[in-house]
Amino acid sequence: VDDRDPFLFHKTTRRSVYDAWAADRPGADEVVGWNRRGELTEGTRTNVVLEIGGRFFTPPVSAGLLAGVYREVLLRRGQIRERVLHKSDWRKADRVWLINAVRGWIPARRHGDSTLLRPKRVSAPRRRSRKPPRNGRRSNDPVRG
Repeated sequence: VDDRDPFLFHKTTRRSVYDAWAADRPGADEVVGWNRRGELTEGTRTNVVLEIGGRFFTPPVSAGLLAGVYREVLLRRGQIRERVLHKSDWRKADRVWLINAVRGWIPARRHGDSTLLRPKRVSAPRRRSRKPPRNGRRSNDPVRG
């Protein structure tokens, strides 16, 4: 990923970068990208959150990514923090989550040491309350539980 590409910071129909990532990993449910400095950026359709030691981290926009709507909401709420994430963080993460405004929190697993993610087939942690979250949707939000 060229983190200097202005199109990465805006939602557009220019999807060639993401399509190329997906083409390199046929059959993958999601593929994440790495910038020229070896920093984690985003998925082809999602933002990425790494859970490390009970804390939730997402790459900063400066890594070269689209600041998704749900990502921004979670940052404002203090549920996730921005941090430059390298492959060593990717490897040591306790869990990997994909997030987007339509699907919320999506539990995922790494496929070896590659940049390929395949969402787990099991359900994410459930909320203790039967009340829907404030945004009115059901959620697998691990932070709010």
